[in-house]
Amino acid sequence: EPHAASLDQIAAGAHDGWIDAQASLIARFPSVPVHIRFAHEMNGDWYSWGRRPTAYKSAFQRVANRVHALAPNAKMNWCPNIDLPTISDYYPGDAYVDTLGMDGYNMSGAGRTPENVFASTYDILSAIHPTKPIIIPETGCLEYPGKPEWITSLYTDAVPRRLPRVGAVCWFDVNDAALYPQKYHLESSQAALDAYRAVADRPEWGWGGGYPR
Repeated sequence: EPHAASLDQIAAGAHDGWIDAQASLIARFPSVPVHIRFAHEMNGDWYSWGRRPTAYKSAFQRVANRVHALAPNAKMNWCPNIDLPTISDYYPGDAYVDTLGMDGYNMSGAGRTPENVFASTYDILSAIHPTKPIIIPETGCLEYPGKPEWITSLYTDAVPRRLPRVGAVCWFDVNDAALYPQKYHLESSQAALDAYRAVADRPEWGWGGGYPR
């Protein structure tokens, strides 16, 4: 998250030393795959790096070139936010992107199923590249009576049936009432936590299963 560095500075090489140091640290663990989600949700307007497709692509390419050269075990994840137009305008190119990502939440409760949260963006990602792995680096569901069922549906129905290339789902498990009064975290109810534990125990999502399939 380059909050303290502009895209233009990154693209021009002003932060190569910092990038190289992080990549060299990652390379010290060659058997560990590390996914770098650089400047995520760039198609939104809530981050300083948002809504600047040309500058974003140049910065991403600079970071990717240096990471790929120094850390073979690192994967560059390109991750737009769902439901925003012109996603493809921000794609840096196949040589720079190792995995495709999409961040999305159920912010409204009933009627916002996992499928209709992610399906349209999934189709865009699939059109951008037909075989690169797809992950969901960030998702959550607000607290409402159907949250346990939403969790179960995401992992046991939506992914295998409608989003079959998705091999990893990272839950935004932050309990902060001031920042997130919607209660996206897993312990918003015992039923939600139990539902998550049940899917996490399934062989396709637990250790030894899941990403990469």
